Amino acid sequence: MEVVKALYFDGRKDTSLTHFKKGDKYYYSTITEEHISLVKEPGSIYLGQLAVSAGSAVVIKDTILDFFNRKEISIKSLIAVGCDGTIVNTETNAGLIRLLEIALN
Repeated sequence: MEVVKALYFDGRKDTSLTHFKKGDKYYYSTITEEHISLVKEPGSIYLGQLAVSAGSAVVIKDTILDFFNRKEISIKSLIAVGCDGTIVNTETNAGLIRLLEIALN
C-alpha cells in the first residue's frame, strides 16, 4: 500500500462540454465543474484529479478521502497538507484542512 506523508492540492473551476439525450436527439451544453488536483510530496508526484459536485469543504474532504480509499493509498501518517489560502481550505473550525485533521484522528 502506498503511503502519502505530504499532500498538496489546488482547485479550479473549469467549463466542460457535455451532451445528453432527450428523446431521439442529442443536445450539447456547457457545465462548470470544480476540479481538485492532488500532488504527493516529496518529489511532486501527481496522484490524480477529482471532480467535485460542490465547492464546500465537506464535499471536497469526502471526495479526497474516497479517492484515497479507492486507490488504496494510506494517508494515516500524513504530516503536511499544502494548499492556497482560500477560506474554504483554511477556515479554523470548518475548513478543509481542519476537516482532514478530524477525519484522520
